[in-house]
Amino acid sequence: MSLWYVLSGLSLFYILIGRILSIQNAPYLLSGYNTLSADEQKKVDLAAYVPFWRKFHLWLGLGHFIVGSLFFHLWSEDAAGVFLGICPLLAYLWFMGRSRRFMAGVQESQMRIARYVLIACTLLVAGLMFVGHGSIPFEVRVDALRIGGIYGETLSRSSISSVQLVDTLPPIQWKTHGFATGSAQKGYFRTRDGRTIKLMLNRGNAPYLLMTRSDGRQIYYACESHNNRLLWAQIDSLMPDKAHKNP
Repeated sequence: MSLWYVLSGLSLFYILIGRILSIQNAPYLLSGYNTLSADEQKKVDLAAYVPFWRKFHLWLGLGHFIVGSLFFHLWSEDAAGVFLGICPLLAYLWFMGRSRRFMAGVQESQMRIARYVLIACTLLVAGLMFVGHGSIPFEVRVDALRIGGIYGETLSRSSISSVQLVDTLPPIQWKTHGFATGSAQKGYFRTRDGRTIKLMLNRGNAPYLLMTRSDGRQIYYACESHNNRLLWAQIDSLMPDKAHKNP
């Protein structure tokens, strides 16, 4: 699925969340409110909190769409993916901090823990984005091909059926396990014809190095710091029986 549709869908989702909540249904829909004691519920200023909630989610949805679109169209799909992962977490950190004025003295310890958890999640997502967009080391040996980094592996010479350069990727239906934002795709993906393949990419342009294992499993590789034509030539010199020309 294109990142553009994810961005648009999430933006609409944030706006709808804001529109659904009202003074009348807040006691039932507002997460955590119905678990408060009667005394604590009296401390929550719903009349002020609900408009704040609605306005925040409206601006979050609009801002998410506008700024994300600018990243997508003026910078890159990868930049939009990073924005999509980090922006909502930072926005909700701000929201939680500002929400305290509507519920002074209500479950302060739980609110503090929730903020710490959200901060930890933000740092974790930022770390995953950094690793996911990082370079993918590739080493050619006489006896093996080694792909480094997250989801990397070492392919022994005996486990390799063929290595070739291809100009296109198979149509991808969805990600089954891994990381994917824009051209950075690392992990396992399901193709439209029902196969599961591994992608090790941090750029979206061809050629791609296609490694087919003896059991039929396929790995596609492309990294902005490596020239795949030179890698294939190196493989051809060290493993001439494995390097196949394109049909």
